[in-house]
Formats: sequence, C-alpha cells, structure tokens
Amino acid sequence: YPGDDGRGKRNLARELLSVRRELLDRLVQTYGRHANQLVELQSLSRRFLSELEGITSFLYEQLLWVRSVPRPVIPQPGDVFAALLWLISPENWTAALRVVYEGFSQLPGKGSGALVLLVLLISLRPWMRRRMAVLAKRVSSPETDSFLATPETLAYTLILAAPLPLIFYSISGFLTESASSPFLYSAAGAMAHIAWIVALFEVNRQCAAPRGLAEAHFGWPQVVTRPIYRGLLIAEVVCLPALYFSIQFVMAGIRFSSPEQLQVYNNSLGRILFIGAMSVLGFSLLGLFRPRKSAKSAADSVRSSSLHRIYIYTYPLIMLTTHIPVILAVLGYYLTAILLAYQMVKTLWLILGLTLLGNLLLRWRTWNQRE
Repeated sequence: YPGDDGRGKRNLARELLSVRRELLDRLVQTYGRHANQLVELQSLSRRFLSELEGITSFLYEQLLWVRSVPRPVIPQPGDVFAALLWLISPENWTAALRVVYEGFSQLPGKGSGALVLLVLLISLRPWMRRRMAVLAKRVSSPETDSFLATPETLAYTLILAAPLPLIFYSISGFLTESASSPFLYSAAGAMAHIAWIVALFEVNRQCAAPRGLAEAHFGWPQVVTRPIYRGLLIAEVVCLPALYFSIQFVMAGIRFSSPEQLQVYNNSLGRILFIGAMSVLGFSLLGLFRPRKSAKSAADSVRSSSLHRIYIYTYPLIMLTTHIPVILAVLGYYLTAILLAYQMVKTLWLILGLTLLGNLLLRWRTWNQRE
C-alpha cells in the first residue's frame, strides 16, 4: 500500500492469522470426529469378527454331522491331476524355498538363532547318549541307584527328540511371515501341525531307545521297546510325508472363504493322501504296540502275557478307534475325519504326558521304598 504506515499490513496479518486459527480449529474438530469414527469402526470390527468366529464355529459343529464332500464321493481323475499339478508347481516351491532361505539368512534374527540351536542340539547328541548309558548302568544296581538319574534322562530324551520338530516349526514361522499366497499359507500351517506330530513320534521313540528312559528306568521289557524304537522311525519316513501334504491341502481348502478350486483339491487328492497315510499309520501303530508273547526273561514273559490277555479284548476297539477317521473320510465326512484326527493327536499327547508322569511317580515310590 503506497504511503501506508504499516497499519494495513498489520490488519492483513491479523486477518490471515484469524483465518489460519479458524482453519486449525476446524482441522482439530475434523480430526476429533475422525478419531471417534475410527474408534467406533474398530469396536464394530471386533464385534463383527467375534460374531463371525461364533458363526464359523457353529457351522463347523453342524458340519460334523453333514457330508462335507459333494457327490460324487469318489475323486475324479481330472481333479486329482489338477491338484497334483498345484502341489508340485515349480513356481510355488520356488517361492517357498526363497522365503525359507530369506528367513534363515536373517542376522541376527530368528533364522540364525534357530540354526545355532539346531547345530547345538545335534552336536550334543553323542554326549547325551553316552551320558544316558552311564545313568542306565547306575540305576541298574541298587547300590548306585539314584532317582535324580531318571529326570535327567527324561530331559535328555526330550532334547534328543527336539531337532526335527524344531526344523519344521522354524520353517513354519518363516513361511507364516511371508504367506502371500494360498500355497505359502497352507505350507506354513501344515509345517506347524506336522511339527507337533513329529514331536509326538520322536518323544515316544526316544523314550523307547536302547538303555533309554522306558527300558532302563521304567522297567519296560526290550521285547516291547525295541520294536517301537525301530518301527516308529519307519512309520515317520513312510507316513509323515503323505500326512504333511494332506494337511497342506486341508489348510488350503477347508475354510469357507477358500477358493472353490482349492476345496476341490482338498476333497480329491488331499483326501486320498489322508486316507492312505492314516491307514498305513494305523496298522503300523497297531502292530508296534501289540504285546509280544516271546520274552527274554520270566518277568518279561509274565508282563507280556498279561498285556496280551488285555489286548485280546481291546484289539477290536483299538482298531476301530484308529481307523474311524479313515472310514469317515471314505464316506465323504472328511471335515469330521480331520477334526477327529486332530483331537486324537491331542489325546495322544495327554496320554503320553500321563504315562510319563505315572511312571515317574512309580519310579520314585520304588526308589523310596528301596531307600
């Protein structure tokens, strides 16, 4: 303003500041409304997810009594072939291997930590086996027996069973962080589930190892422990790969939101793998845990004879219980079979825990009476 003494500029500055203050006030009010709307949206989202989980659980409970495989129940060759192509797709496996490699190469992330722990567990295995042999020799004589040798052997047994489950669980964690496709997501879930199954097998197998926990500390006869130790390893090698792939199909196609194509894959090739793996596994376990009549000592003979008499009456029930998931899957009640098999794995873990606890208490009582 020509000839102005600055009063006009001050007035203009005041007007601009007033406008700026008004705009800031409106912005604060707008932010406040948006924040309230976000809180309300978050609350509604949580309520919606809770309702969705409840409805999903209800539907799964009702589907237990409904055939989950559409007719025809017999898998079609075209569906099986398409599922096989999806399973062996080089693109899917390349992505999975890349994710696992990136996870293991993280420094100093979980990859290096898991790798160091795995190397440590493997390197200590010979020393732990020698230590278990020393403890077994110690508890075999009343003069040198000590109850603390049994918990120590139990700790070594669990450590010896840890490497394989650790590998599978680590791979599952790496895949979960980068599960950008249905294949990676299903592989991560399958690895996590198979880790618990492998852990169940390995703990049982290491308990039955020569001069191990069951044989040296719990007094189980060799005629029982040796076939279990060898047979469980064979069962793992034969059955677990097929069981893993069947679980991968389950993780890919069992959800209501799963693409229809993946549901077809799960009901065709996935169901075939499940039936085959569970059938072989069931017959293998029945053969392994059957008490033998022959024994190397009189005590072994008495125990085996007693168990054999019990087994004659319980064998049909054991066989039926072991193969119920197979029968249900063949008839088309695949979802029911999967959930039942999952609950059976949890039950086996409970039985294993109770068996170890009961034998530990019996061992403590026997040692205490001897003292």
